[in-house]
Amino acid sequence: MLHIFATFRSFTFQLFRVPALFAAFVLLICLTAAQLTLAQTYSQNIFDLPGSKFSPLAKVSDSSSSLANNNLTAKPAALLATLVVDDDGACSGATFSTINAAVAAASPGDTIQVCAGTYNESVNVNKTLTILGAQSGVDARTRTGATGTESVVNSTGTPGFDVGFNVTANGVVIDGFTVQDGATVGIYLLGTSSGYRILNNIIQNNTIGLYLNSNGAQQTIVRNNAFRTNNLPGSASGDGIYSDQSARVLIDANSFTGHAADSMIFTGTQSNITVSDNQLTSDNKSMVFLSTNGLVITRNTITTPLDEAIELDGGNNNVSINCNTIVGSPFNGISVENPHDVGPNTDVRINNNNIQGNVVAGLEVTNIGYTATLNAENNYWGSPSGPMIASNPGGTGDKIIDPNSVVDYMPFLTTLSSCAPTPTPTPMPTPTPTPQTCTPTTTVSEGDLFPGGIVSFGVSSGLGSVTVDHVNAGTGLQSLTVVGVPTNAVVNIPAFTPGTFNPVNVTFTPINPALPVDFTLRAASAFHAANIRVRCGTLLANQPRYEDGESKEQ
Repeated sequence: MLHIFATFRSFTFQLFRVPALFAAFVLLICLTAAQLTLAQTYSQNIFDLPGSKFSPLAKVSDSSSSLANNNLTAKPAALLATLVVDDDGACSGATFSTINAAVAAASPGDTIQVCAGTYNESVNVNKTLTILGAQSGVDARTRTGATGTESVVNSTGTPGFDVGFNVTANGVVIDGFTVQDGATVGIYLLGTSSGYRILNNIIQNNTIGLYLNSNGAQQTIVRNNAFRTNNLPGSASGDGIYSDQSARVLIDANSFTGHAADSMIFTGTQSNITVSDNQLTSDNKSMVFLSTNGLVITRNTITTPLDEAIELDGGNNNVSINCNTIVGSPFNGISVENPHDVGPNTDVRINNNNIQGNVVAGLEVTNIGYTATLNAENNYWGSPSGPMIASNPGGTGDKIIDPNSVVDYMPFLTTLSSCAPTPTPTPMPTPTPTPQTCTPTTTVSEGDLFPGGIVSFGVSSGLGSVTVDHVNAGTGLQSLTVVGVPTNAVVNIPAFTPGTFNPVNVTFTPINPALPVDFTLRAASAFHAANIRVRCGTLLANQPRYEDGESKEQ
């Protein structure tokens, strides 16, 4: 960035071999400055130009005696360098075997290209660099992390500060890596710098995935990363993203899964945070915010968290939660609360979301979590009848817990929100009639087994068939089907007489075939003994034999 500060009466410009983009930018400055009056002070910042190969150098001078000296000059810096790193030297043009060595040799503005391989190091980035892994530009959410395709950074930092990338300079780009095994954090961003770009990285198996800090001078972007199971033991373990001093941050189009604490947590003083178009699946809590000013949560898909999906933990102001899909929390979809006693949340708007299938409540607002009217209009609560709340009799959708009656939920949507991601239906498993487990408990219903006595035994089965063989007893073929019977049903097999008896096939069709059902079979015999065998699929279970009231194990 350049800073121009001058007092002048008039001016001209001279440009030397500058890119067209910069020339256009200078023209903009010229048009701005042309409006100045005589002897007026002019101050202008010129930021680095994206995509430019030159660093602009600008100078403004003034002379009351010669208009020719009032000029702005710009000249190109040297072309920026690209340094190539490969752990085994096989990559074309590689001159470094470690990323740290390339960083040490690079000048600010250079690019470091890291070939596929494994890099056991903790990389310290203390200058403005673009560091590209083998998968730079490839969305991490689409990648498998196959061996030989990734630039893998296995952190080897010191105890207490074991990080994959330790980034302390403005404007650093980390793009296309797998970052793992950081016992402190995968990627650490210093809070006194800004303008970071964390793009297209698989960030996994660290204590914290990304320690996200920024002073907000330039926007920091976290995009197209896959955060996976960052649960190594340590401070703040189990967070995909942890932040306690961030400003002007965009978290966009990332995936989060398998975190024991939170997909992301912002605590401390935060401002201007946007969380958009992310997929968060099966983490403990999805999003937690504390004392954030200026928060936008939009177009995210949150499914099956183990705890609450979105949690506003007090002190948050100017919060918009809109166009999200929040499905399947065993607790609350959204909680507006103040568990840390930092003050109620203020100016919260919750609109146009799909909030459904959350067990305790779709929305809970505690009595100290919010005090003014909370705008929760135009949400779909999982049912055309609206949310379940006393003021909406007949509502069968997700519940609203609102002890102070501060939630304004009317009108509500009767169909899915058009701006939120469409919920993916959870497929119901199709039960397969695999061999069932037979657990027979043979008893004699009368004191002795005599002609006409009944042998009863239990069978635990789901959908499928059970074959009952009568050995040395009875004649003919018996077959019956049991449909829609409840648990502990009793199935009677007709009496049989001595002779050859074909198997009795009992087919079970429970009301809910996804659930196991217990049956008791009762076989009446006209013979003095019954040797009954129960088979479920390929399993063979032999029953005790009863003769004249005496039982013996076969």
